[in-house]
Amino acid sequence: MLVMVSRKSCAECVALLESEQDFQVDRVCTIDLDEPGGFDMREKIPWLWNEVDVLPFWRIFIDGREYGTARGGDLGRVRLMIEESLESHHLRNSDAQET
Repeated sequence: MLVMVSRKSCAECVALLESEQDFQVDRVCTIDLDEPGGFDMREKIPWLWNEVDVLPFWRIFIDGREYGTARGGDLGRVRLMIEESLESHHLRNSDAQET
């Protein structure tokens, strides 16, 4: 699952959401900090408070684990983060099966 943290005041975030990019992941979710409860989520999800310093902010989860992050609207960087995270997950699973 790919998560994008955004705000309505972030023009780059809005443009990316409207572009309907295909990130080739099972699911893409958005946390909109302008929505009711958006800022309250920071108390429930520590990385929102500790790491989100640039919007859009991206985080990928694979099998419930955090694997990678990317900051900003550079989709090349986001796609690279996804590829590297999927490869790391695959390698981790391969290592686990060998032991």
